[in-house]
Amino acid sequence: MADRYNPFGLSYLDRPAETPNYSVDSRWPDQPSVADAHRMGGLAGTDQYAPTTYAPFDAYDRAQQAQYRDERQQQAVQRSADVARGLSGQQGPADIGPVVRGMRMADMAGDMLAPDDVLGAATALNPIKALGKAGRAVPAIAGAVLGSDTAEAGPGSRFWHGISGVKLPKPIDEYYSVHTQRAPMLGKTVEPADLLGKRLLPTVGDTTVPNTYLHQIEDYRLPERVKMGGGGRFADVKGNDPDVWMSAQTLAQGLANKSDEIARATGDDVLTVPTALSGTGGDYSHHVWSPLVDVLKDTKGISKSAREEFNTAMREVAPDFPGINARRNTLQRYFQEAPRTPRTSFAQIMDTRRFQDLGFPDVAAVRHAATDPELLHAPMGSSGYSIFRIDPQQTVRPSDRHGTYSHGIAGQNVGGLGLIAPPELVFPDVMGSLAKMSEASGKPLHKYTGRPDYYFAGKIPPTLKGEPLAHSQLVDQKWVDTMSDYARRYKKVGGAAALASGMTLAEIAAAQDAAKTPPMGSAADTTAYRGD
Repeated sequence: MADRYNPFGLSYLDRPAETPNYSVDSRWPDQPSVADAHRMGGLAGTDQYAPTTYAPFDAYDRAQQAQYRDERQQQAVQRSADVARGLSGQQGPADIGPVVRGMRMADMAGDMLAPDDVLGAATALNPIKALGKAGRAVPAIAGAVLGSDTAEAGPGSRFWHGISGVKLPKPIDEYYSVHTQRAPMLGKTVEPADLLGKRLLPTVGDTTVPNTYLHQIEDYRLPERVKMGGGGRFADVKGNDPDVWMSAQTLAQGLANKSDEIARATGDDVLTVPTALSGTGGDYSHHVWSPLVDVLKDTKGISKSAREEFNTAMREVAPDFPGINARRNTLQRYFQEAPRTPRTSFAQIMDTRRFQDLGFPDVAAVRHAATDPELLHAPMGSSGYSIFRIDPQQTVRPSDRHGTYSHGIAGQNVGGLGLIAPPELVFPDVMGSLAKMSEASGKPLHKYTGRPDYYFAGKIPPTLKGEPLAHSQLVDQKWVDTMSDYARRYKKVGGAAALASGMTLAEIAAAQDAAKTPPMGSAADTTAYRGD
């Protein structure tokens, strides 16, 4: 727990903040900055079903981390030195050459000599530390004068977002795409009290657009429109009934069986609740790889050696990859028939600093176009926007309602709560199971709660040391009261707009009645999504 920096006395920042644990995969507990956490966490969220997809970008992204860290540290040192110089009445930029040379010579002392938080570090190289209490105002001064930190790193950043593993080339709210509607959304909503006595079963779903045709990404017009079939809000599309969820046959059957098993064991009415994958969780589906192939084929200026390097990286995980010089139809057909690893690796490898610097397409632009605007800023594991009931009398059957998944589960769309809520509020009993697993294993809690998508996909064992573990959540009066209170706070601060402006779900849950509403003109005002 740590007190938040709150120079303006905002009420919703008056209490300690929980350490973020959704967006960062537990394999990288040592990330030195929030920006890096977003960068690495975004990549991590894509390979929950195929850990081998990590291998190719390990060589290209993590190997570059020291270089990026040094660049950030130099920028931070320069800002600190410039602010100190200005406060002492001197003009012009400070010379940090000796400091930079010292950093290079003493890299083993890295964080001691030039930590990411230079303005707050107690080191001999910090010109601010000697200012004492007055130095506490320097971060605000630096941000206001130099326009540096808040816009470029951190949860509210416009340049770092879960849809990419690298810093965005432009602010997240400046991306746009052109869609036409192919089916309306039902828009059905329920109140927390309507769920009293029901039992909620979490499952996973990507955050892709559910009901449009995609025609254009940025300034590029696709040669063929892409049918957007959606993930977590699939059940809310008019015309998809009786299907409420789609996947591969084995996964669809597994979810249907789980729902029926819980219903038989408890006698309760079981409702299934999709939870959000990461911003890169749609890489497996045609929503991402199909338009990415088209954008790649249209991209000019990629050198022959860069193309060969990319092909080599892909073939480390997909030896039969035809190469990016293959015809468009060949690549489209290859990915349509390919398993998970080649599909996810195609976007993941391209979305590394190495290949972005070599001139490959901006993968974030494609992912942004494929992402449901309502869920663009939904943290991994969050839910509340869709609820459905699986019909135990119906069998899982083939369906053509989705361009990626082959089998549908029949049921009824219950609606949504009209909000995005953290798993700790929606599934407290299930998250309690993860806490028990952490205690029993001796591993840090975030190794479990930091990847709710993995465990919500059926990875919680039935029992632990002879004691049953909760796989679902019974809605009792306490749950209704808690969610009703959260819904009120969520609406008060602006809902999804608050997430877009940088508030976390924890901050929304802790918001007071007079909580700050996101300012006009912020990222909260637009999803950068255009429809005809």
